[in-house]
Amino acid sequence: MVCRLPRPVFPNSLPEPASDRWKKPLLNLLQAEITTVLKMIALVFRHEAKDLIRDSATLKTMAILMVFMPILYSYIIGDMGTRVKEVLDKEKRLGYVDHSEVQRVLPWLQQQGVIPVPIKALSKEVFDKENLDAVLLYKDKDELDVADPIHTQFEVWTNGTNEKKAAAATTIQKHLLQYGSVLARQNLIMAGAAPQLLQPLDAEVKALASSNKSGFVTYDLMVALLGMALFFSTLHVAVDTTAGERERMTLESLLYTAAPRSSIVVGKFLFVASVAIFGMLWTGLTFWVVGEVSIFQELLGRTGGVTLQQLLIGVLI
Repeated sequence: MVCRLPRPVFPNSLPEPASDRWKKPLLNLLQAEITTVLKMIALVFRHEAKDLIRDSATLKTMAILMVFMPILYSYIIGDMGTRVKEVLDKEKRLGYVDHSEVQRVLPWLQQQGVIPVPIKALSKEVFDKENLDAVLLYKDKDELDVADPIHTQFEVWTNGTNEKKAAAATTIQKHLLQYGSVLARQNLIMAGAAPQLLQPLDAEVKALASSNKSGFVTYDLMVALLGMALFFSTLHVAVDTTAGERERMTLESLLYTAAPRSSIVVGKFLFVASVAIFGMLWTGLTFWVVGEVSIFQELLGRTGGVTLQQLLIGVLI
């Protein structure tokens, strides 16, 4: 008779430690709580969106503002650009007291866009009376300059309290010095010397248009434009989510639900933030389209624009 002993039974897996038994229920509970909070936030968000969609008057007001502001700012940019161009291209009015040396440089100054205006003498009143930017006078030689008959000195007088007139006087001074360089080159050539000895180095300033065709005015006003869009796009929504719901008696019904107060606050905040981003994108895209289409450029006088990448960066900032 054979006696068989029972085989020992080895469990396939060891029993879970007591410390891990409560982790899974806790994680499941935490996940369920987070899901519930997110659902409540989405419910409040949808509630606010429905209220805004039903309010047609608010939507019309926001749409008009979001379209009108970019056009207005584009007109301001075009007007400022036109004014700056007029100032830069403005012909300088130069008063002068008649003298043979002054008469010699007048043709050169006229070629540079300077309008000569004859005056009898230098005085403070002559600037306002003749609307002069500067006055050119020949400086008489003293005992130290008598030995140098070739060198000629001029005095350029201007109104030091007016920045535009002072800048114009500086430009006229540069024209005179440039004329002096031309005379020096001619004298060297007449003497049989190479003119490069006087000016061995030459540099020319050339402007290269950037790819975005944008100026400082466009960037500065774009920041202000996005700020105004942020204010006007959220003003109606922020007022409607508080005072508007109290007036319609819809806030109380929302508070009576099982949604926690934090979900209501977060949902309203996310909705206002979403409307703000949408309003800035809408305004920025309108601003970009107005700056790129040639028809609007001709009507508004605006030539500078921004790229979509710069626009998105400005909205995110």
